[in-house]
Amino acid sequence: MPGCFTVMGFGGNGTIYSVIAAQLMLGLVKGKKPADSDIFRFR
Repeated sequence: MPGCFTVMGFGGNGTIYSVIAAQLMLGLVKGKKPADSDIFRFR
């Protein structure tokens, strides 16, 4: 779905991954593609 962003973090590791996701989302919303965005992509 183009233009749809989702952050899913569950449990103990979810706390860490949600911080990483927030940083990636900021770049994506600004129209930039962060270097690590493909590593954390939901497929």
